[in-house]
Amino acid sequence: MVKIEAHFVEEYYTDLMPNVHYVPASLDNLTAVVQRVVAEENEVEMKSIITSANDWCAKRTTRNSLAKESMATLARYQAEVNWTASSETLLQQIDDLVECGSV
Repeated sequence: MVKIEAHFVEEYYTDLMPNVHYVPASLDNLTAVVQRVVAEENEVEMKSIITSANDWCAKRTTRNSLAKESMATLARYQAEVNWTASSETLLQQIDDLVECGSV
Protein backbone atom coordinates (compact mmCIF):
# COMPACT_ATOMS: atom_id res chain seq x y z
CA MET A 1 0.00 0.00 0.00
CA VAL A 2 3.07 2.23 -0.14
CA LYS A 3 3.49 3.54 -3.67
CA ILE A 4 6.64 5.27 -4.82
CA GLU A 5 5.57 8.08 -7.09
CA ALA A 6 6.67 7.52 -10.66
CA HIS A 7 7.41 10.09 -13.34
CA PHE A 8 5.12 8.21 -15.70
CA VAL A 9 1.73 6.90 -14.59
CA GLU A 10 -0.34 4.47 -16.56
CA GLU A 11 -3.81 5.71 -17.36
CA TYR A 12 -5.29 2.71 -15.60
CA TYR A 13 -4.23 4.12 -12.23
CA THR A 14 -5.50 7.70 -12.60
CA ASP A 15 -8.45 7.11 -10.29
CA LEU A 16 -6.24 5.95 -7.40
CA MET A 17 -6.00 8.64 -4.73
CA PRO A 18 -3.10 9.16 -2.33
CA ASN A 19 -3.93 8.40 1.31
CA VAL A 20 -7.18 6.77 0.16
CA HIS A 21 -5.89 3.84 -1.93
CA TYR A 22 -2.17 4.03 -1.11
CA VAL A 23 0.38 5.94 0.94
CA PRO A 24 2.54 8.06 -1.36
CA ALA A 25 6.31 7.94 -1.01
CA SER A 26 9.48 8.87 -2.81
CA LEU A 27 12.98 7.50 -2.56
CA ASP A 28 13.82 10.57 -0.48
CA ASN A 29 11.20 9.94 2.21
CA LEU A 30 10.67 6.18 2.03
CA THR A 31 12.00 5.46 5.53
CA ALA A 32 9.73 8.07 7.13
CA VAL A 33 6.71 6.82 5.19
CA VAL A 34 7.33 3.20 6.20
CA GLN A 35 7.69 4.31 9.83
CA ARG A 36 4.33 6.09 9.54
CA VAL A 37 2.69 3.03 7.98
CA VAL A 38 3.88 0.60 10.65
CA ALA A 39 3.30 2.94 13.61
CA GLU A 40 0.68 1.49 15.93
CA GLU A 41 -1.10 4.85 16.32
CA ASN A 42 -1.84 4.84 12.55
CA GLU A 43 -3.34 1.35 12.47
CA VAL A 44 -6.96 2.50 11.90
CA GLU A 45 -5.92 4.82 9.06
CA MET A 46 -3.77 2.14 7.41
CA LYS A 47 -6.57 -0.45 7.62
CA SER A 48 -8.90 2.04 5.96
CA ILE A 49 -6.40 2.57 3.13
CA ILE A 50 -6.00 -1.19 2.73
CA THR A 51 -9.79 -1.63 2.55
CA SER A 52 -10.09 1.13 -0.07
CA ALA A 53 -7.26 -0.37 -2.13
CA ASN A 54 -8.81 -3.85 -1.97
CA ASP A 55 -12.22 -2.47 -2.98
CA TRP A 56 -10.63 -0.67 -5.94
CA CYS A 57 -8.85 -3.85 -7.02
CA ALA A 58 -12.01 -5.93 -6.70
CA LYS A 59 -13.89 -3.52 -8.98
CA ARG A 60 -11.18 -2.62 -11.48
CA THR A 61 -9.42 -5.92 -12.06
CA THR A 62 -12.34 -8.11 -13.06
CA ARG A 63 -12.36 -9.62 -16.53
CA ASN A 64 -15.28 -7.40 -17.60
CA SER A 65 -13.75 -4.23 -16.17
CA LEU A 66 -10.39 -4.88 -17.82
CA ALA A 67 -12.06 -5.63 -21.16
CA LYS A 68 -14.18 -2.45 -21.00
CA GLU A 69 -11.15 -0.34 -20.08
CA SER A 70 -9.13 -1.85 -22.93
CA MET A 71 -11.89 -1.15 -25.44
CA ALA A 72 -12.32 2.42 -24.18
CA THR A 73 -8.57 3.00 -24.46
CA LEU A 74 -8.51 1.65 -28.02
CA ALA A 75 -11.50 3.85 -28.93
CA ARG A 76 -9.73 6.96 -27.56
CA TYR A 77 -6.54 6.01 -29.42
CA GLN A 78 -8.43 5.40 -32.65
CA ALA A 79 -10.12 8.80 -32.36
CA GLU A 80 -6.73 10.51 -31.96
CA VAL A 81 -4.66 8.58 -34.50
CA ASN A 82 -5.29 7.60 -38.09
CA TRP A 83 -5.19 3.88 -37.32
CA THR A 84 -5.00 2.74 -40.96
CA ALA A 85 -2.18 5.12 -41.86
CA SER A 86 -0.26 4.13 -38.71
CA SER A 87 -0.52 0.41 -39.41
CA GLU A 88 0.49 0.89 -43.07
CA THR A 89 3.53 2.92 -42.00
CA LEU A 90 4.49 0.24 -39.50
CA LEU A 91 4.19 -2.53 -42.09
CA GLN A 92 6.37 -0.57 -44.52
CA GLN A 93 9.11 -0.41 -41.89
CA ILE A 94 9.03 -4.12 -41.10
CA ASP A 95 10.49 -6.38 -43.75
CA ASP A 96 11.18 -9.55 -41.77
CA LEU A 97 7.63 -10.71 -41.04
CA VAL A 98 6.72 -14.26 -42.01
CA GLU A 99 3.13 -15.14 -42.85
CA CYS A 100 1.42 -17.41 -40.34
CA GLY A 101 1.61 -21.05 -41.39
CA SER A 102 4.49 -20.56 -43.80
CA VAL A 103 7.66 -22.55 -43.36
